Parts: sequence; C-alpha cells; structure tokens
Amino acid sequence: MGSQRSNFDVIVIGAGPTGSWTARSFAKAGLSTALFEEHAEVGAPVHCTGVVGYDFLQKFPHVQPVVWRAVEQFKVFSPEGNSFDLPNVAAYVLNRRALDQLLADNAQSEGAELHLNHKAIAVDQHQDKVRVTASVNGEEAIYESKIVVLATGSTSHLPKRSTLAEPPQFIRGVQVEVEIENLSSVELYLGGHVAPGSFAWAVPTRENIAKTGLITLGNARIYLDKLFDSPFLKGRMKRMVGKPLVSRIPLGPSPNSANHRVFAVGDAAGQVKTTTGGGIYYGMLGAEELVTTALSGYREKEFSLSLLRNYHAGWRKKLGLELQAGLYIRRIFEKIEDKDINRLIRLFEKRELRELVGKHANFDRHRDLIFALTKVPDIRAIMIDLVKRNFSIQNIFSGFRTVSQPSS
Repeated sequence: MGSQRSNFDVIVIGAGPTGSWTARSFAKAGLSTALFEEHAEVGAPVHCTGVVGYDFLQKFPHVQPVVWRAVEQFKVFSPEGNSFDLPNVAAYVLNRRALDQLLADNAQSEGAELHLNHKAIAVDQHQDKVRVTASVNGEEAIYESKIVVLATGSTSHLPKRSTLAEPPQFIRGVQVEVEIENLSSVELYLGGHVAPGSFAWAVPTRENIAKTGLITLGNARIYLDKLFDSPFLKGRMKRMVGKPLVSRIPLGPSPNSANHRVFAVGDAAGQVKTTTGGGIYYGMLGAEELVTTALSGYREKEFSLSLLRNYHAGWRKKLGLELQAGLYIRRIFEKIEDKDINRLIRLFEKRELRELVGKHANFDRHRDLIFALTKVPDIRAIMIDLVKRNFSIQNIFSGFRTVSQPSS
C-alpha cells in the first residue's frame, strides 16, 4: 500500500482506467498522488465489455499488451433474423481486468500511492483543502488533499454530495461471460424481445468464450434471460462463466462536473458514448483535460471559478457534440417497434447505404455517421414517423439540460 501518509496534492477516488490514468498523469507531473480503490483487487468485478476503437490504441499505445483480439466484423441482426455487416469499423477487444491492472501499475510506477480496500464515504470541501473520509477494513481514516478527483463510476453518491450534477439520463446494462459455439465476429441483436430501446451483444474474447449482454430501458437482468432463450443464441450458448453483473450507464454529459476543489471524470461526469455506453476512451480523454486544467491551478496556486469552468468547458468542447448526437438518436429510437427495426435493417441491403456507412464509420466517434444517415430519405422517413407516433419536440430534447456553471 505504500507509505501511511495522509496528506496529498491529489486524491483520485476509483482505480478504473480513467482514475488510474488521472493518477498516473498527476504523479508524473510531480504531484503527490493517492489512488483509492474500494475493492481488494484492481479490475474486479468487471462490468465493461472492453471493446475499443483504432483511435484509442493510437492515442494510448501502451495498452497494446492487454489486447485480446482484433475485431474484423460486426454483424447486426434484426428481430426477424436478417442481418448486415458493418463495414470498415476497426475495433479491438481488451482484457478489461488486465487493462485496469496495467494502468494502476503505470500510476504506481510514476509515484502514485495505490490504497486498496479504501472506500471513500465522505468528501468535505474547505477553502484551502479537501478532506476525504474513507472506510478501511471497517474503520474510518481521514485524508486531506488540495483537490479530489471522483472517478467513481455512475453509481456513487459522492458527486451529488459534492454538489456536482448527475448526467441527465441513465440506462441499465448487464453482462456475463458465456461459453458459446460458432461465434467468429461481434454480433449485435436488436428487438423489443431482447433489448427494448437499445441493443444486445455477443463479443468473442477467447476460444469458445464471449462476453454477452445488453443495455436497455427495462429490467436488464430479465432481458438477459430472454436473450439466452432467443433464436440469436439458443442452442449456441452452452453455459454462463461466472455471474451476470448489472450496471447503471450514464447517457449525456453532466451539466456540472466541477465544484470547489472537486472534479468528476469518466462515468461520474457522463463521459460515456451515448450510442453504445462505452466509457474507456472518453473517460481517459476527460482525464487528460482535467489534468491539464488542474496543473494550471497548481501553477497559479488557486482554484477559481474560471479554472473550474475551463475543465468543464474543455471536455464538453471535445466530446459534447458526440454525446448530444448519440443522445438525440436514442431519444428518437427508444420506443422503436420491431417492425421499424426490420424496415431499417432491410434498407442496409442497398449497396449505396453500406458504402455510406463504410465512409463515415468510426468506432469511437459516431456523430458524422449519425448525421449522414439522417440525410438518407428512407431513414429520415422512418425517424419522422417515430417522432410523430411517440414524441413531442419537448420530449426529444428533454435529455439535453442547460449546462450550469460550476460554483466557486
């Protein structure tokens, strides 16, 4: 666990990829940094599928050792069983537990102190410091720092207790490893019987093993059983490996990700792809913006309102349009019926539409593809029909809250 010091320049709460990358960056800059992890082991339990795009590996090439496999094909299935292949989507499946451990090791190699079994239960902001109360093996311990970073995921109450705003919407996810046959590509399943308002997946990781799950507006655990019993997987899935894990996934950027000396990053700030629910890449991009902003605060020896605004505005500038485009599409399609999905999938039999997808497809950034598809007359007609049937204009944009300014 390192030394028993209790005063730091930075305390990062949460040793997932975003938290560990944040701690590494601060420690590398010469700041005394503590990284708190509530579990006894970094990387457990594993909620995330761990699929990332080419851009992620280009940006963070040192994670190459934890790549399980390259994804060469994404196959999308409609409720009626038709399918099409997504062209030109480069992606990679990571060993997510190994990724977390690698990044935590990187943080420690730069001088950050990793504190396992440290569950932060209170963050108290003072004029010149932040006090963190942690539960450590059943006893309370007090730590102090100049700033605190909440990389706590989407289920922690700490951001709200620190007067930070939650993301505007949440969706439920569930995932479990399974033993499966005849799965050579990533398969995505659509339909109200398996994932109403969203999608389900099977992602091959190792020989005859896949991560299978879904995100939905409904009861995720119940729909996982329905997925296993569906024509998509019935007869191919042999058994579950481990237990299903249910998670809460934020959709949309937090209106306020910074308050006096406390910053939210990653899932806690809504830095998550609103199309797929993936948060590794966006969270680490958010961490970069946070570190750049906070280091300027250390140089100036102050954490003013303008400094907090710089972080919030900076990551929103990088990711905001992507997040909002995905959220807009989700709002339109969250009540889509199977007949509409079948119509959409049949459209992709057209060569010109597949070429359009191939031109604009990017695993990590979906805005250009979304905008391009909405210009296709047949797709636009389906979208207009969905809006007329299910929404008012206010409903469509209800996911977009005005971004409030952080308080000093």
